[in-house]
Order: sequence, then C-alpha cells, then structure tokens
Amino acid sequence: MGRINGANVTALNVNGGTVNNSVISWLTSSRVTLTGGSMLGGSYHVLNSTINSAASEVTSTIGSSLVVRKDFGSRDLVISTEDGTADIDLHISGGISQVGSSTSLTKNGAGSLLLSGQINYSGATLVNEGALVFSAPILPDTATVVISAGAQMRLNFTGVDVIDSLEIDGSGRLPAGIYDANHPQYGAFFTGTGALVIEGTSSRWISLADGTWSDSTNWENGQIAVGYDATATFQESTGVNVTLDSNRKIGHLAFDVSDYSLVGSGILSLESSIPPSIRVGAGRTANVSAGLAGSSGLEKNGAGRLRLSGVKSYTGITNVMEGTLELFNATAGNSLIRGSLFISTGASVEITGGDGTGFGWSNPVNNIEIDGGTLHAVNSSHIGFGANARLNLYNGASVLGAWQWNGDGGLNVATYGDATNVINGNLALRADQGAAHSIYVDDGAATTDLEIGANLSDQWPEIWWVPASGLTKNGPGQMVLKGTNTYDGNTLVNEGSLVIDASASMRFRPTANGQSNQMLGNTTSSLVFQGAINLDLSVANTTAGNSWNLINLSSFTENAPTLTPSAVTSSAGNFTEVSPGQWQLDVPGAKWVFATSTGTLSYQLSASDFDTWKSSIGLTGNASDDNDGDGLTNFQEYAFGLDPLSATSVNAIQRSLDSATGTFSYTRRRTELTGLSYSVWYSTDLTQWVEDSSAVHGMPSVNGDVESVTVTVDSSLLTQPKLFLRVRAE
Repeated sequence: MGRINGANVTALNVNGGTVNNSVISWLTSSRVTLTGGSMLGGSYHVLNSTINSAASEVTSTIGSSLVVRKDFGSRDLVISTEDGTADIDLHISGGISQVGSSTSLTKNGAGSLLLSGQINYSGATLVNEGALVFSAPILPDTATVVISAGAQMRLNFTGVDVIDSLEIDGSGRLPAGIYDANHPQYGAFFTGTGALVIEGTSSRWISLADGTWSDSTNWENGQIAVGYDATATFQESTGVNVTLDSNRKIGHLAFDVSDYSLVGSGILSLESSIPPSIRVGAGRTANVSAGLAGSSGLEKNGAGRLRLSGVKSYTGITNVMEGTLELFNATAGNSLIRGSLFISTGASVEITGGDGTGFGWSNPVNNIEIDGGTLHAVNSSHIGFGANARLNLYNGASVLGAWQWNGDGGLNVATYGDATNVINGNLALRADQGAAHSIYVDDGAATTDLEIGANLSDQWPEIWWVPASGLTKNGPGQMVLKGTNTYDGNTLVNEGSLVIDASASMRFRPTANGQSNQMLGNTTSSLVFQGAINLDLSVANTTAGNSWNLINLSSFTENAPTLTPSAVTSSAGNFTEVSPGQWQLDVPGAKWVFATSTGTLSYQLSASDFDTWKSSIGLTGNASDDNDGDGLTNFQEYAFGLDPLSATSVNAIQRSLDSATGTFSYTRRRTELTGLSYSVWYSTDLTQWVEDSSAVHGMPSVNGDVESVTVTVDSSLLTQPKLFLRVRAE
C-alpha cells in the first residue's frame, strides 16, 4: 500500500470482499474501512493509519497481524467499530505488536471488537466506547487497562487474565483484586465468565536463615508476598539476608523486630493505591541494596533506620515521615534517590560514605522540603548540581554536616515558619552555575528565622579559575550568622535583617586601593554587626593613604547599621581599639586603622618615636643636625636621653668605670620607644675600636621616657694600661 506519503494508498475500503496480502505491506497515513470484508495474509505495518469497521450484518475480519511502527514516528493505534447487527463487528485474529517505543490501543465506536491474536504492545488498552471482547486470557501480566463510562469488556473465557493495573470510569488505579461481572461496584463494565485479576498477596517471611524471595518455603503458608498493594512483612526474632532473585512487585515492606538486609540483583517495583512504604521499627536497621523501582515514590515510616545503598530507579516523592533514612555510598555523581525529598518533623536523612556525590548531578534530587526534620551530610555532599534544585526549610528544620552548595543557577534556598530554622557545620559556596548564593528568609513568629552556625567558605583564590562566591540575604525575616565566614565575595542584605553574632567572624580581603569584598544593604534592609572582622592583608596594596570601604554603611538608606565588632584581627596581627570605634594595628613605619563610623579600613604612615620626641620638646632640626652646638647630633641626644636644646647636656655617663668591678652606667631613651640597640666598644689607643661582646647590660632603671642602665665589661679589659670605652646606639 506504500510507505512514502504521495506514493501510497490513503483510503482502503473492503466492502464484503477479501484483501489477500502475500507479502509484508505498509499502511501509511491510510484510513482502512471494512464492511463485512476480510484482510488476510502477511502482516501490515501501520504508520499513522486508522482501522475502522462499518455497520454490517457480517463480521469484518483481519487475519493479518498489525505492526505499529513507532520507530517511524507513528501515532498510537486507534480502532473504531460501528454497531451493526452482527454479534462481533470486527474480529482481529492476527497479533498486534509494536516496533520502537511503547504504543497503546484505543477502542472507539459503539460496536464490538474481538481480539484473539497475540498481544505484544506495551502501552495501555483504552476502551472508550462499545465493547472490547476477548475469547482467551491473552492480555500480558504487565497490561494497563482503562475502561470509560458506558464502555464494556466481554470476557468470554474461563478463568482469569492477570494484568498490572485497571482504571474504570475515572476511578484512578484500582487496588488488587478480581474484577468481573460479579464485582459489587464495577460488575456492569464486564460480561462473560472470565475475570481480570490484579495480583496482591500479603505475606510474612518466616525463615530464620538467609534465603531467596522466590522460595515459597520461606513464607508463611507458602504464600509469596507479591503484587499491587501487598505487604511483605519481616518480623522474626532473627534478621537475615533476603535475596531478591527476580523482579517483583510489592506495595509495602515492614521490618519491625530484627535487622534484615534485602540484597540481590532483582528489582522490587513499589506499587500501591496509596504511597508505597517501608516501615522500620525503633532500634532496628533495614538494609536495602536490591533495586527499587516504581513511579509512586516511597514513604519511610517507623522510628528505625532504613539504609539504602545502590542507585534506586523509582520516581516520585521520597517522604521520610519517621525515623532515619540513610543514603549510603553515593558515588560518581549518581544520587541514590532522585526527584523530591520530604522530611517531616522528628525525622532525619543522613548521607554517609561515598565520594562527595551527595544528591548528585546525574538524576539528582532536585527538590528538598524539610518541615521540622533534619538533613545531615556526615560526609561532604553536593546539592544543586545538574538540574536546578530547590531547598526549603520549615518550622525548625535543621541542615547539618559538610556541604557543597551550587550557585543561584543550580540551587534556590528558602526558609519559612514560626520556629528558627538552623544550618550548622561547614558549607562551601561553590561557583558552579553562578557565584551568587541567595537565601530567602520569610518572617515568622520567631525572633531569628534562620540561624547559620555553619562556617561559610568558597573556592577562590585557591582555585584561581573560579570567581569568589558571595551571599545574598532576601526576604523580610531575620538571618543570623554565627560561624567563621571566609568566603571572598560580597555580602548583600537585600531585604529584612542580617545579624553577625558576637560568636561569628567575617573575612575581608583588600587588594588594590579601594578593591575588596564588602557588605552592602538596600533601602529597607538592616545590619547588626557584633562579630569579629578578620582581615587578610596578604595582598593589600600598602601605599600611604589607601583605603577600603568594607561595610558600606550608606547603602542601608533607611536603617542605620549597628557596627560594634567584638574584635578586629588580621594576617598581620590583632588590632587594638585605641578609642571607641577606632581600631588600630601598628606596623613598622605605618598603621592600619579601621573606623566603625565609616566601615572603612585605611593604611596610614605612622610618626616615628624620633618625630614624637622632637614634637614634644619643640625641636625643629633633623636627626643629623646639632641644634645646641654641643658637638652631638640631635639623634645622639635622642638616643641617650639628653636635651638637644641645651649645650650643657652632653654627657650620658652617669657613673664612670669602676676599675675594681668593671662597671659603669649611662642614660638612654627607653628602648621600647626607640627600638634601638646599644653596644659597648673599647680601645687602647683611640684608633682601633673593638666591640666588647661579653659586656652585660643590667636591668634598666626607668625615669619617665629615660632609663639608666649599668654595664659590666669583660674583666680581661681591666688589666689594660690604657682603656677607653664608648656606647653605640643603632
């Protein structure tokens, strides 16, 4: 009939005659209508074509098999039957199959359609109108059947046909059971002696030794737990390894008495009319390394611990209602679970083992809702890699442990509720998918809506090719930082209030003049800074007069910030509060100054002690001048505690050398002021001078800014016939 549009038969009407196909034929974009006619022989490959039967006194028949070519983009198969006087309006005895992706079969029209050939399509069977008739139980065990209002299935066989799921008249998926003409609620949708069965047998594991799921002797009364809505219960006094040796379907699992492990290469498909659940009793641990599949999610119940290992393929919400869900050993970017994770009050999720994958970037967890529960990364774990993820905290939720969070392009964080939400541990703000890290904090009844005790860090500049990460506080609530914060980007208080607690510290890293990370605000936001300011001065440009605005007070236009740091520390030493709000660190020849009145750090040259001394006595000359003309330079008089404005102040020797004891004393300006070093030199001819390295300086006697010190010279010098001494200041 032609495979290519334009070179094909678009309408085939068989009016009482027979089309005998001796080869494989294509039905491409065709409308096939039979009126008491027949199509026999080789198979028909259906590509975007419909099969119809018109009203007739004679049954129309198709003995050929129909192959729906999804690999060529075909639509699902639609068969319509008008209602004639024949009992069966259209009989398809050839099989129906598919090539490519899953196809479904839709039955329209008021007439009847009998299927008696092999069914090899994997999609749903939808009975919209009329009757779909079976003379044998040929539906596969994986079949999905949907029957609409007014439609009917005729089960003209003896026995049952096991299917996977059934929906009738908008009921949603029906529970396990037998559905036939005698069903109390849905009997009107069936005729005949056959029945559709959805399997579901609940049972209890009774073996006290390791065993396989498929061995009926391991189960009570030999009944293996299986099926939609069914519960497999493991309640013996001794926990064992249960090997899932083949793929199974189950609704719920219960481990209340002992520690069991579910292992093996089989996959357990979780399917139930209510959320599938795994219950673990208090004090117990259930280990599941076997595969878990299904599309209805997983609910964790019971106060015990459920440990999942190995990647699980089920989709839907993972809802931790009670106890602990442990996700063990996620690696290579593959999260053990995927989709949405909900954690209820009192419940917890722990991430253990693994290589830092955490919630992964291949099939990741992309929606986390914690309502009063706890999320704990015992090992370093990722959130917000791969698809965009969302983390919401409610009503006293806690996030603990070691985390790596992606930027705003990968992770959105928000907190709500009337109890304080908490983030503790260590939090690395990654620059993947954006260096900005925003947190929305809603305003609840608690004074503090979000408390971050975690230490916030980033990867820059250690990893030089990524930018520095910053933190943005959004929302009307109050956020408090209590940790050691070393991230290198800006901190923006966009809305609400940010408090830097007295226990916290914020690091700033000034570089070129005016260039540094800083804290900024907005029109209605507010800032209370009570913690320590930590300055990394290692790459700051130390040109005199350089300054850096670390805390931009003027950006908080309506609410003046409170800036009362508990300390100012730096890589060059700790600052001292020399006056209220004025913090200073002296370094050789200069000083660092941080002023809380402006939030600005500056680098200033310091007056030397010599300059201070000059100013205190009104001396105008330089160090090499001799203002009083006594033969001593101003520096020499400064060094030895003399008066540079008096020509009579020339002798710093207080007590001459005692030849018996080898001691003498002299005056000098206090060394903690000058930073000078003093040494004793001797000569026997006033030409050659040698340092007396053995000379001992005694404890100084202080009088104001001057001190006197007694020196004991080397005793061997006392035997010299001539001995001259002098003291040098350097």
